[in-house]
Amino acid sequence: MSLESKWNKICVNPECQKSFKSKHRDKRFCSTSCKDKVWRTNNLAYYRELYQKGPSYFHSRNKAWRETHRKEASAETLAGINISLKGKSCQQCGTVTNLHRHHPDYSKPLEVVILCVKCHNRLHHGGILN
Repeated sequence: MSLESKWNKICVNPECQKSFKSKHRDKRFCSTSCKDKVWRTNNLAYYRELYQKGPSYFHSRNKAWRETHRKEASAETLAGINISLKGKSCQQCGTVTNLHRHHPDYSKPLEVVILCVKCHNRLHHGGILN
C-alpha cells in the first residue's frame, strides 16, 4: 500500500461524505464547516435546553458560585481591575498570548503569578512548574 493511498479519507459528515486527502491520519472531516455542522447536530438538544432556561439560569449559577466562593470571586475581581495583562508574558515559559492571573493565596488578591493557559492548567492539574 502506498503512502498516498493510506491518507485518502471520506468525510464522516453524513450529509457530505466527500472523498478528500489528508496529511493527518486522524482527520475525520473534509472541512471545518462539515465538522461544525456535525457538532451542532449532536449538541442541538443540549443548547436548546439551555436556551429555554434563559439568561436568568446562567446568572443564578454564577451568583451561586460567587456566594460559595466569596474569597476567590473578590480576588479575581480585584486582580482583573488592578492588574493589566497588556505587555506581560508568562512567568514560566515566556508566552505573550492567552494569559491568566493565578492566585497562589486568595487572601492576597493583588499578588498574582502571570501564566499562559498551558502552564496554568499544568499547575492546577498536578504538574509542577520549574
